Amino acid sequence: MTTPPATRTALVGTRKGLFVYDLDASCPTVAGTHFLGSPVSSVLYDVRDDAWYACLDHGHFGVKLHRSDDHGETWAELAYPAYPADAVYAGEPAATRLLWTLAAGHPSQPGVLWCGTIPGGLFRSDDCGQTWELNRGLWDDPARLEWFGGGYDHPGMHSISIDPRSADSMTVGISCGGAWYTDDGGKSWTVSTGMRATYVPSGRAEDPRIQDPHRIVRCAAAPDVLWTQHHNDIFRSTDNGRTWSMFDDVAPSSFGFAVAVQPSRARHRVVRAGAERRDPHSGRWGDGRQPHPRWRALLRDRHERAAPAARLPPHLPPRPRCGLDRRAAGDGFDHRVVVAQH
Repeated sequence: MTTPPATRTALVGTRKGLFVYDLDASCPTVAGTHFLGSPVSSVLYDVRDDAWYACLDHGHFGVKLHRSDDHGETWAELAYPAYPADAVYAGEPAATRLLWTLAAGHPSQPGVLWCGTIPGGLFRSDDCGQTWELNRGLWDDPARLEWFGGGYDHPGMHSISIDPRSADSMTVGISCGGAWYTDDGGKSWTVSTGMRATYVPSGRAEDPRIQDPHRIVRCAAAPDVLWTQHHNDIFRSTDNGRTWSMFDDVAPSSFGFAVAVQPSRARHRVVRAGAERRDPHSGRWGDGRQPHPRWRALLRDRHERAAPAARLPPHLPPRPRCGLDRRAAGDGFDHRVVVAQH
């Protein structure tokens, strides 16, 4: 097969399939579609071997995991992370309900993948996803019994951040189970401290085992600095995820799912995405305040940027995350965008 010219490609996982965008065009355009009609809960571009991975949620038919070695021309189905027979959740045998996040291992460990699932399990593969093993160090921790579901009925492992300086160091985020870190490759784990939950009784607001960090990301320029969206607030860690403190230099939001960090020479730029208390057309806050100029630009360009995807399958109502009608909360998927350089 002829090697394609170097391009920048964005892999976008949605409830309607996997969309491949060409970012080198004058305007980002859809260059390919895969698994149309199937929810794609997570995607991964592994820079170590130029492979693409897609996690699917077929509902009645269960979860699936696929890998492509030729940039989406063909896909091979892999074994998905399945719980061993002795793994128990809520008094019943644990079952994989969703593959919520997929992460490549340390560059010094070719073939190693990590996968976070619902109900709160962390799995490792040493052979590029052919086989998986549950991390018992975290699963067997007594604190896991305190975890509970955020939008789903069960807790979910949705963030895996590998320390680029050490293959044995990583931080994970659980909804709702707090942030945990390990320095010995996952043999033992310690829960992070410093977050505060506003959705529990005041007596347990600072209990680290029931926090809900929605998405943990690491600054590439300063690996000790991590960020996370936690309900209405942004929290930051400057000690590799050991402790967290609230970051106040961000406009408030009613809810959010993701945080992206863009390092610069002098400062860290934090961008948050989620459902805001703003009028969808004027961008005004509920109390009449004007949004920040950057938000105005985002609102102005929003429809233009969404146009290519809008021409694909018809609109579907968002799936409630809990309750009878939680439209503002979205569908509970990560909807991350992975940029692939090939």
